[in-house]
Amino acid sequence: MPSARSTIHSRLFDLPGEAGRIIADFDWSQTSLGPIGGWQQSLRTTIGLIIRSPVPMTLLMGSDGVMLYNDAFAAFAGARHPQALGSKVRESWPEVADFNANVISIGLAGESVFYTNQRMTLHRNGRAEQVWMTLGYSPVLDDADQPIGVLAVVTETTGMVLQEKASIKERERFRQMFDQATGFMALLRGPDHVFDLVNAGYLQLIGHRNVTGKAVRDALPEVIGQGYLELLDEVFSSGKPFSGTEMTVTLQRSPDAPGEQRFIDLEFQPVREDGGGIVGIFVKGTDVTDRIAARHAAEASAEQFQSFAQTLPNHVWMSQPDGLLDWFNEPVYTYSGHKPGQLDGTGWAMMVHPEDREQAGARWQEALAAGTIYEMEFRLRRHDGAYRWHLARALPIREPSGSITRWVGTNTDIHHRKEAEAETAADLERIWSSTEDLMATASTSGYLKSVNPAWARVLGYDDADLLGSHFAKFVDPEDQPKLAKLLAGMAAVGPIPKAELRLMGKNGKRTVIAWSADTVGPTSYLVGRDVTQQRVGEAALRQSQKMEAVGQLTGGIAHDFNNILAAIGGSIEVVRRLRKSGRAEEVDRFLAAAEAATQRASGLTHRLLAFSRLQSLDARAEDVNLVVEGMEDLLRRTLGERIDLKMECRPAVWPAYTDANQLESAILNLAINARDAMPEGGRLTIETSNARLDETYANDHAEVSPGEYVAVSVSDTGTGMTPEVVAKAFDPFFTTKPVGQGTGLGLSMIYGFAKQSSGHIRIYSEVGRGTTIKLFLPRAQSESAEPESTAILNVPKGHGETVMVVEDEPTVRLLIVEVLKELGYKYLEYADPAAAIPILNSPATVDLLVTDVGLPYMNGRQLAELARARRPTLKVLFITGYAQTAAVRGDFLERDMEMLTKPFTLDSLAAKIRAMLSTS
Repeated sequence: MPSARSTIHSRLFDLPGEAGRIIADFDWSQTSLGPIGGWQQSLRTTIGLIIRSPVPMTLLMGSDGVMLYNDAFAAFAGARHPQALGSKVRESWPEVADFNANVISIGLAGESVFYTNQRMTLHRNGRAEQVWMTLGYSPVLDDADQPIGVLAVVTETTGMVLQEKASIKERERFRQMFDQATGFMALLRGPDHVFDLVNAGYLQLIGHRNVTGKAVRDALPEVIGQGYLELLDEVFSSGKPFSGTEMTVTLQRSPDAPGEQRFIDLEFQPVREDGGGIVGIFVKGTDVTDRIAARHAAEASAEQFQSFAQTLPNHVWMSQPDGLLDWFNEPVYTYSGHKPGQLDGTGWAMMVHPEDREQAGARWQEALAAGTIYEMEFRLRRHDGAYRWHLARALPIREPSGSITRWVGTNTDIHHRKEAEAETAADLERIWSSTEDLMATASTSGYLKSVNPAWARVLGYDDADLLGSHFAKFVDPEDQPKLAKLLAGMAAVGPIPKAELRLMGKNGKRTVIAWSADTVGPTSYLVGRDVTQQRVGEAALRQSQKMEAVGQLTGGIAHDFNNILAAIGGSIEVVRRLRKSGRAEEVDRFLAAAEAATQRASGLTHRLLAFSRLQSLDARAEDVNLVVEGMEDLLRRTLGERIDLKMECRPAVWPAYTDANQLESAILNLAINARDAMPEGGRLTIETSNARLDETYANDHAEVSPGEYVAVSVSDTGTGMTPEVVAKAFDPFFTTKPVGQGTGLGLSMIYGFAKQSSGHIRIYSEVGRGTTIKLFLPRAQSESAEPESTAILNVPKGHGETVMVVEDEPTVRLLIVEVLKELGYKYLEYADPAAAIPILNSPATVDLLVTDVGLPYMNGRQLAELARARRPTLKVLFITGYAQTAAVRGDFLERDMEMLTKPFTLDSLAAKIRAMLSTS
């Protein structure tokens, strides 16, 4: 049932269609038009007109453009209908708000405006559409003939515009294809043969004359009398096409030049209208003047060539394109004893040795089919019956179009070379048979094709064991990964990287073979030398050097630790005597001496671990420039005034993956060494830069991976090092300083730090000119982390939390428990994991696990994993003095895990425990 208001409106304003119904039912009192009952007759009449029109129309009433439109416009409005009816046009069509505001102002001023194919972007169906519209805007007058709105007549011309654009584009493409076509083209209209279109090729042919719109006889008067106008008339009247090749035509190609003769291939094709009548002629052709000239030149050249070839000592012959020989120079007849004409066609084959004849003929047919150079070595019979080796070569002679017109061949006597090759082959056979090196050919996949007798002498295998077998069959199982690399190299053409493989002899004995190899085509050539005894000798030498280094290392450790132990033991003994004698006030001095000796022991251990690459590194992405620049004040104080310190931190240096503290220690050690090398003063330069170490560099330096690095260089102008000193500089306890002025572990510690960081270190030195030590650290893939604060504040006491301590060293465990008791923590102490596991698996409260990394039965990391399986949020503090698996903390620690390195101060331990328990 319609509403009461709808019924009233329908009586007042009866309009057809959906839009008419909506207008009649709409509450217009909410708009600037006011209630529908108060509308003037002129407005009603206008609305009745547009509602009944099949053309899209809309009224934009008042300055705000209130919209009233018909059903045709509703279809145009798309998804905006019916919400747009009764709305303000600038709100319903915001993308063309400025356009509509302009036409409203024009209409309200009593003027009209018309747009043809106006391009607009409209949002009609949920997306932006580019459309073209033809729009007419006229003022709408009230009963007093005053403008009160604008009538818009809307015709969408998008389809028509796009079709026209496509047609224009198609014509442009046709014109472009016409212009770019090979040869010359023209389109002639009517019986007078008027030029409608000519392409660039046609203009080139006629000297770029302007002929469009002109008849042929007027545009090209020089062709009158040459028969071409008559041909055009015949094609136009008969409707039969014409085609001719190598026709001559005389054209005046420039205004003042005489006529020029050209040769053309030509076609005339009649052009018909839809009814079948002929309306024009399509002209197509090719200027073949150059081809004709080339052919004439070739014929003249052939005559000259034949005259020249007669003077040559070599055999020279020529062939037709089909391969039948038809000309030989005089030396061929003199050599063979045959008469002219006897060798023509295929007669030349009678000169060829019967054993070579079939292959020579097959190769000639292959060259003819492919149009490629013919080359063949075969024996030719001399007039006295002797055969001599010749190299036959033939080249195809081509026209500009590419087609072959002739073949020209030569036979060159190579008999002496073949005899030398045979002698060389015999020499190679003798080397193949007598050498002790293993020689073989193999397929690129590794199957043996041939082997020399050395395989039998060195490994005991005969040909039946080897030929057809895969190389892997004879390689020690432990060397199979090396073999895979060798086989990968064999799969590519070219030299193969050298490789050493242990081969299993027939008697089970392992023999070390050093291989060199090269691949040519489908075959790999291998040469292997038995280096078993050489490697045994080298291993013995390395063992001797290792024992010497171990002796030097243990001697140095014993010397330094005896001094340290003497200081600690002596201080403890004196303290005990002082306590017995009641002289407690003197105890502190000797306790300080013992503490200092302990620090020396810690430093020595730190250096040993660094050298052995087993120190615990807190590696992360670090800004190396920031680390180096932060050391400047410390370095200046340490080096003194006689050393000119220069810092060269280059911009845009990558972050490095390293331990910042260890890097600072390394730089400080290098700076002190440099200072000591400049007793009279000098310049010390510390430089940072980016570096790339490529595959070639990595192959020349052991333990170096190719890639991107951050380089830190420390250079001095000091005394320098001899090559002998450089070779030993990284050895532990090696020092050139006087006794008591150095442990000899400084550079070895830096070397260990570099290698443990997956980096590299090099020394460049020249006696009397100075030394540069360059430290390469791997580039980090992320930005550098914020530096952590290492300051230890006053440690607050605990709040009764429970700490489990697992430590197999009683003294260390005693000290940790003492700290816990002093700070008010509850504690559980165990000497090994076996005793701690039941508690960790029980409901008992444990807030923090403090465990040594090196424990009996299982290590501390395994204990932590077991504990976290039951207690996922348990916090873990590892303490370690030596732990190979914990060498890099970032790889060892997980969330809520920390690490302390022995020896540590009790204050550091207390601060770490409090910090971990205070972190939620």
